[in-house]
Amino acid sequence: DVLGEMKEKRMEITEGVYTTGITACEKGGQWVLALELLREMHLKGIAPSLFAYNAAIFACRRDKQWVQATALLGEMRQDGLIPDRNSYHGAMAACEEAEMWEGVMDLYEELRAMSLEPSRQSYEYVTRACREYLTTHGEDERLKNYLRLNKISPNVLTDESDVIFLAGPKVLEFEGGVESSESEPEEQPTWMSFADDE
Repeated sequence: DVLGEMKEKRMEITEGVYTTGITACEKGGQWVLALELLREMHLKGIAPSLFAYNAAIFACRRDKQWVQATALLGEMRQDGLIPDRNSYHGAMAACEEAEMWEGVMDLYEELRAMSLEPSRQSYEYVTRACREYLTTHGEDERLKNYLRLNKISPNVLTDESDVIFLAGPKVLEFEGGVESSESEPEEQPTWMSFADDE
């Protein structure tokens, strides 16, 4: 325990050291220790970075701690940090691991409300959640409204091979993580599929 040894020697523990410790907890699935390190940082007046918070969120995901993962999004904002797409993906993954499908759907909606551009991974999370919701609740009004408001094709509920979303003039290219936008005049939205993307 490097942190423990540093404490015994009364050495200064910096934000970077704490972040390294939290990252190690994430890789080892030690979500309780990851949260303890975050709390300790606050007690010592050390502000956790976005990277530290994201590592803690993913640590929670490994043990299906979706409540803790989503709560960390709020704590980030209290610390003056803005959750990024990775933050939401970590929380969505935690909800998915715990089979909290409505939680995944709510987080996807929140991601879009924060003006964060969904990625292919974002789409895959919400597609799986919508399909599981359909299995549990059927195609009720909430699901229909959710698909409409989030511009998701109803085809995702039945097509196991495609992830299909309503796309406007902006075209997303996911190869290599690159996103590009066409500069042509606005046109009517069309359905597009990301099924063939690698």
